Amino acid sequence: MSMKKRKMLSLLVSFMLLITAFMPVNKVVAAKLPDASGNLSVNLVVNGDFESGNIDGWTKHGNPTLEITSEQAIGNYSLKVTGRTQTYEGPAYDLLGKMENGKTYNITLKVRAVSGQIAMGHPNPPKITVTMRRKYIPNTEGDTGSYYDTIAWQKPIDESSWTTISGSYTLSYNGTLTELFMYVESPDPTLEYYIDDVTITPLDAPMIKNVVDNSTFENGSAAGWTGTGGCSVSSVSEEHHSGDYSLKTTGRTSSWMGPSYNLLGKIVPGKQYSVDFWVKYNSGINPTEQFKATVKATPTEGSPNYIQVNDPVTVDQGQWVEIKGTFTLPTGNYSGINIYVETPNPTLDFYIDDFTVTGEAASTSTKIQENIPDLHSVFSDYFPIGVAVEPNRLADSDPHSQLVAKHFNMLVAENAMKPISLEPTEGNFTFNNADAIVDFAIAHNMKMRGHTLLWHNQVPDWFFQDPSDPSKPASRDLLLQRLQTYITTVLNHFKTKYSSNNPIVAWDVVNEVLDDNGNLRNSKWLQIIGPDYIEKAFQYAHEADPNVKLFINDYNIENNGAKTQAMYNLVKKLKDEGIPVDGIGMQMHININSNVDNIKASIEKFASLGVQIQITELDMNMQGNVSQDALLRQARLYKQLFDVLKQEKQYITAVVFWGVSDDVTWLSQPNAPLLFDSNLQAKPAYWAIVDPNKAAVNRQAAQASQGSPSIGTGVDKDWITAKSLNVNTFVKGINGATAKVKTLWDSKNLYVLAQVVDNTPAANDSIELFVDKNGDKSTTYQPDDKHYIIYRDNSGSSDITHYVQSDEYGYTVQAAIPLGDVNPQVGAKIGFDVRVNDDKGSGTVDSIAVWNDYSNAQDVSTAYYGDLTLSKPSQITEAVYGTPTIDGKIDSIWDQANVINTNVWVQGTSGATAKVRTMWDNHYLYVLAEVTDSNLNKSSPNPYEQDSVEVFLDQNDHKTSYYENDDGQYRVNYDNEQSFGGSTNSQGFKSATSKTSTGYIVEEAIPFTAITPTDGQILGFDVQVNDADASGRRTSIVTWCDASGNSWQDTSGFGNLMLVDTRQLPRSGSNSNNLGDNERNSSDMGTVTKTADTVTLVLNEIEALNVVKNSSSNVITFDISNIGTTLQKVLEIPVSVLNAAKNLNKEIIVKSGFVSATISRGSLDLSNVSGNIKISIKDNGKYDRTSGFIPVTNALDVLIKAGNEDVKILKPLEITLDVPTSGINDLRKVGVYFYNEATGEWEYIGGKIDKDDNVITFEANNSSIYAAFEYDKTFADVKNHWAKDAIEVLASRHIAKGIDGKNFAPDKAVTRAEFAAMITRLLGIPEREYKGEFIDVKAGDWYANAIEAAYEAGIMLGDGKRMRPNDYITREEIAAISMRAFGKLTSYDEEQFSKTTFADDDRVSDWAKKAVANAKKAGIMEGVSGDLFAPKENATRAEAAVVIYRILDKSGSF
Repeated sequence: MSMKKRKMLSLLVSFMLLITAFMPVNKVVAAKLPDASGNLSVNLVVNGDFESGNIDGWTKHGNPTLEITSEQAIGNYSLKVTGRTQTYEGPAYDLLGKMENGKTYNITLKVRAVSGQIAMGHPNPPKITVTMRRKYIPNTEGDTGSYYDTIAWQKPIDESSWTTISGSYTLSYNGTLTELFMYVESPDPTLEYYIDDVTITPLDAPMIKNVVDNSTFENGSAAGWTGTGGCSVSSVSEEHHSGDYSLKTTGRTSSWMGPSYNLLGKIVPGKQYSVDFWVKYNSGINPTEQFKATVKATPTEGSPNYIQVNDPVTVDQGQWVEIKGTFTLPTGNYSGINIYVETPNPTLDFYIDDFTVTGEAASTSTKIQENIPDLHSVFSDYFPIGVAVEPNRLADSDPHSQLVAKHFNMLVAENAMKPISLEPTEGNFTFNNADAIVDFAIAHNMKMRGHTLLWHNQVPDWFFQDPSDPSKPASRDLLLQRLQTYITTVLNHFKTKYSSNNPIVAWDVVNEVLDDNGNLRNSKWLQIIGPDYIEKAFQYAHEADPNVKLFINDYNIENNGAKTQAMYNLVKKLKDEGIPVDGIGMQMHININSNVDNIKASIEKFASLGVQIQITELDMNMQGNVSQDALLRQARLYKQLFDVLKQEKQYITAVVFWGVSDDVTWLSQPNAPLLFDSNLQAKPAYWAIVDPNKAAVNRQAAQASQGSPSIGTGVDKDWITAKSLNVNTFVKGINGATAKVKTLWDSKNLYVLAQVVDNTPAANDSIELFVDKNGDKSTTYQPDDKHYIIYRDNSGSSDITHYVQSDEYGYTVQAAIPLGDVNPQVGAKIGFDVRVNDDKGSGTVDSIAVWNDYSNAQDVSTAYYGDLTLSKPSQITEAVYGTPTIDGKIDSIWDQANVINTNVWVQGTSGATAKVRTMWDNHYLYVLAEVTDSNLNKSSPNPYEQDSVEVFLDQNDHKTSYYENDDGQYRVNYDNEQSFGGSTNSQGFKSATSKTSTGYIVEEAIPFTAITPTDGQILGFDVQVNDADASGRRTSIVTWCDASGNSWQDTSGFGNLMLVDTRQLPRSGSNSNNLGDNERNSSDMGTVTKTADTVTLVLNEIEALNVVKNSSSNVITFDISNIGTTLQKVLEIPVSVLNAAKNLNKEIIVKSGFVSATISRGSLDLSNVSGNIKISIKDNGKYDRTSGFIPVTNALDVLIKAGNEDVKILKPLEITLDVPTSGINDLRKVGVYFYNEATGEWEYIGGKIDKDDNVITFEANNSSIYAAFEYDKTFADVKNHWAKDAIEVLASRHIAKGIDGKNFAPDKAVTRAEFAAMITRLLGIPEREYKGEFIDVKAGDWYANAIEAAYEAGIMLGDGKRMRPNDYITREEIAAISMRAFGKLTSYDEEQFSKTTFADDDRVSDWAKKAVANAKKAGIMEGVSGDLFAPKENATRAEAAVVIYRILDKSGSF
């Protein structure tokens, strides 16, 4: 049996066993299909699966041949149909007496064509029709009583897989029924086919089936499956229980993480379901592991339920094992139902396959709410409200269609107007589905957005192919012609067909042309046409329909980040060039933690270009959490978002949701991103934006740390570590005063500090404070509930102490609210809310913003106050500036660091503890933990149970109750084995450990990925020590700050770490400067002078000489980064200081921001220089991307002068640039370029990347402008080539060049001259003027100077007087040249081999044996096949590229 056949068997074998269990033996009756509770529903086809091994019940329609075969869809058998000569011939099943008049039945069957028929000339695809023959003696005159009813008409099938054909049939007759049978036919009269699994069931019978849509993963995708807790799932072909694919789970860090499937809306609470799946694992040290399935059911109210499907099953390593179980979901209402697979080993990767959940499928019938406000009416004064739709959901009977018609007044086609839908083959346009949406819009008086004319996805391949050879790309001219034809045809179709009724008012002309880093996406459009494809598309669209508004549409441009700026720059450029761009479409696929302030800033940035803004694909990703609390959080964010959109209504001309309800979202489940749920009912988010007074409001949580600030003039320093609450949710108006509020507490008072932003001073400006002291959430005021008001002039409630101070931006309120009557304690919760009232000069309150209760019921009810937890005093420590070596040792540099102790017990009351120190520099936070632990153990498979240290870091100090992108959990055990929290960005993390007599030391370097650290900045921070006993069980957990045990998922309990730069002089002084080598600065080290655009530090000669002469280090660093804020900074250094360093063989490093320049001995010509040398470093910002160059760093202008004259550079300066840790597609393709002012071009220099320190270092031979760029170069003829990666990397580093601009000719033999050019570029050896050593090389030959350089460097030796430049180079010659080059880049010492290990060693020249053997050992070259080297064969250009790539890789030159 084939693998595919076994897969089909495995999917439903348990289901078939259920069926047979209810079938009587040796008696022909209707088959009984049991539902999950044991109820029976009837399949009218007794032998529909043919598992009886015969054709009982089936007859011939016509005269075909019917036979049982083992080519089955399910079970062991199917029915094969051959010998047909007429279209109507096929198998028939008699239903007379089995169906009821007027009743509707569901009919399904599986069909497959017999293999080989298409090749023999049968139609492709084959087609099947299912027909019901109905005949009766009529009671009505004129009724013939003879009919052939179509159930399914000419459905396409396949030869290689089974196709399920389904339909419904309602029996209707008026008279006496005499014939009723169903038969399966084909319009191809001789088609041969199989049928299997035929079912006919009453429409109202429960459907028993496998409810997992993607059970087998045979579609090659993980659709419908997600990874819990941040682990990853993917469909892979490397392992499969049956078929060709399985689902692989990777990236697990906890035992409960695993593959998860959303069952919400698919199963019925109260019914029992059977679960059957297969699991396998290959890696790991354990010979067996245990697995189980669990159902997580989240009720609409209350905590999730966890239902174990099966007892843990032991699985042997490397074996597929079947796991079975059952579960019954308690009756009730649920917001989330997921089944997932877990294993106690928290890091184990594993596979699952053939996953079925069999039982009663949930009914999909539903009704929309007719008596709620229409969305489009609510926002009629602001903007149209649109929705993305598919044509198959627009039937009047479909409740999705009804919901669309009620709530929206604008449509967009989710897929039906994309190129692959409108022109699947060249010249053949299909508008049926698109027109159906347009017709619906017209019928319901709606406008439309067209989406999309150009995209990098969902474009048919023919667009980009050469028509004469599809393996080759289309030419630029042809692709532009096709683009123009497509755009013109599409716009003309709607303009012409619908004329003045055309509802399409806007088109997305180009979609997602920017990548995630803000660079032009490297799409086929860009590769073939170039960047002007964007302007061409707009021009073509404008020419086709001058009246429609034209938009550029993209995602992730609402975050006010790099991509936002890139979109701004692109549209500005297009507008400046006169390109007709009317608007920017902001897709707005946001998530539950998105920042509305960034969204507002992004909208205003784009609007400043004078374009329309449309929100085009709005939804809110729940990131797997669909609990009721999460839905309420979603509602709040939707309200805040729509407040912003209403504020910006003058710019926004449409807001479009990407889907009408949660059941049709494009996002992976579990999810609930829209305003209506999977049952098409309004969610809290709907009410939050439509009528907040009817909304259920979530209770936000915050902490008030213990502290006793003074109230009065100035702000007490105790407030520095308090976390701010944002009072910015409007309950009246859409714009006005907001506030940031901090709280502290002691035994007497709750202290409030409110900084109100309000630049329109007026009499009724005020802030109101609401306190529910016992936190009982009462719906009416109780004696403990208090309401206070404080006005801007400091009048207001007299029963509390308060102080108000105004400035030009607003006013600051300090207040002390008595708490002594409730005896406040650590851990107690009180209800709290804030209301800010803004009088804009009208004499009344024009706007109101609140922190929590946006139903605005604070005056009468405490039910929706937020929760304020009284916590212990904030922990704070300082991290001093410094850069330790990460070696697991306590170096002397750590002596200056502060020491904190882990003494807050989370589990246990004694155990391992640590003394912890911290330092920081511009790149890393450094942590050193000295752990006392007498018994080291790491035997547990769970990293968190091993003896280890965990560091928690909240870089932006938001202290949220969830992890943001900047937050991280870093775990290192005593053997330096690293593990990380699920969302932690671990790129660049470094650690080292060592064991001591009392325990162990962990030293870490955590990269700053989200902030630029500065003196005085506060980070959220904590440290945890895990202690295991001798059995491997974790017995204690101790932290520095957070006692909750939730630090792994909640940052709100972290302590505070202040970055302190002890090198800094007082900020108000005139002598601020930085000095490296761990020296302290002093006021007489130098003098700072400033002009409008330059700041200069003039070193004090005596002090600088003392540092150079007395320092124990051979490297002296002068850091001028912080001497001022101008872009150009200058260090004036006395020549005597440089000479002293030269004489002492010491290097001087000048650092400014992201640049460090090293002046080594003999670098500068100081022979005729006296006085001071000026070393100037100017930050010129990032240059725009041009011709494939992506700016990685800002450009820097380096000048070295004595007076007004340039100082001659005798030996290259070594310059190091900091490289960002994100925004780079491929670090290997990054290089440094200098700007040639004569040509106006950037010219490649090179550079060496240090991946650990995220820097690139290069040599500068003169004063110039330098910058690092990423250059992504590819060739049309290497798309699928085995050497593609190496070729593209070398081309991007300007080492390998194509034979022309588009082709590399990878399989062409390479000449010695070509290899000489590549090898000298690799080594960075400049070409030398040819001196005429060889009779076969002439001056002026393109390769002459490269050969001269290779010859002088000893890389290529030639044959006496001949270099043979145009001879193809052999593989043994490449080996010899490559090893010489490798030796120059490394300290590799070639071994004296006299022979190689290859089978054809006898064919290797004696002079080459040593090189070939060493090339093999060093990993530079391999054999061509098996154990043959083929030394005399000509090397191809691809082989040469791979050899050079390996030299780069092995020498660490990337």
